[in-house]
Amino acid sequence: MIPGARAHAQRGARARAAGVYECPLTARGLPPRPQGPFDVARGAGSVPFRNVFHVAADFCYALDNPAFSVRAGEALPAKKSTAIAVGFKDAGGAAVRTARLTVTCPARTPTPWVSYLRAV
Repeated sequence: MIPGARAHAQRGARARAAGVYECPLTARGLPPRPQGPFDVARGAGSVPFRNVFHVAADFCYALDNPAFSVRAGEALPAKKSTAIAVGFKDAGGAAVRTARLTVTCPARTPTPWVSYLRAV
């Protein structure tokens, strides 16, 4: 379900003694919550991630701090999990030792998944 979208349905039950009971169901999609911080120790770490879609999808990875590194992205089969490998290279004592990892799936949703990283 797309974040912010609403879905409506009816659910019914029958019983000989009570008759028919119908209940309206309403759902609203929420965006994924930010995760972390995940520790990147000794220059390497990983962030768990799962393809929540019922089909295979291509995911893109991006970081907001150049001292950290991550591959550009990968294709994940439906409902499969992965560990996104993240690196940290301290070139001259980086003052900022945190980063934001953004995972997107442009073909399926405009909503990003955000994870925070911390070099230790």
